Amino acid sequence: MISFIRFVALAWCLCSPNWAWAEYYCGGSGPRGSPVKPCPRFNPDNGHYYAYTTAAVSWDAARTEIEVYSFLGVPGHLATITTAQESAFLDEFQPPTGRFWIGASDAEVEGEWRWTAGPEAGELFWLGGVDGTAVTYANWIDEAPNNNLSYGGQDYATTSSTGWNDAETRFVAAALVEFSVPEPSTYGLLAIGGAALAVVARRRRANSD
Repeated sequence: MISFIRFVALAWCLCSPNWAWAEYYCGGSGPRGSPVKPCPRFNPDNGHYYAYTTAAVSWDAARTEIEVYSFLGVPGHLATITTAQESAFLDEFQPPTGRFWIGASDAEVEGEWRWTAGPEAGELFWLGGVDGTAVTYANWIDEAPNNNLSYGGQDYATTSSTGWNDAETRFVAAALVEFSVPEPSTYGLLAIGGAALAVVARRRRANSD
């Protein structure tokens, strides 16, 4: 069961007439030239879809670029990898070489690695450096996260076939994209929530007249 706050937020995202996302089309064709080239691949374990970009950009640029696109009406975000199953699925999906940005950072508080996107946004999953503690799931390579100060600090996470690594702001990479499509039962909840929000809005308008 999703939390009430997430429920309301997701209901607003799917029902708002003012959303500005451009629907993703397979093959990268679309009204705004989608940067996501492969067709999103479905993960039956969690019901989410994944794709990856091909252009190497900074973490900030990747996050901004991805979040203007949606798939099946759901906005995309830098991937949040929260289970070993999801990690294994992505290892098979990603190209065997290269690193890809994911939605994780400790830029706000050094050593507090949090998910920055998707349903898990704000959730802490790792505390500390190389010898830190996993709060939930983490898949760092042996020497990470080490916040190598010779690069000015490394506050953003990448993933590859060998695991996660931390990287500096000036590093460029492609992005791993996730579309956290709600489960069918969640769609029903969203419909109920949308109807409830509509009733509240009508009552507020009536009270203001």
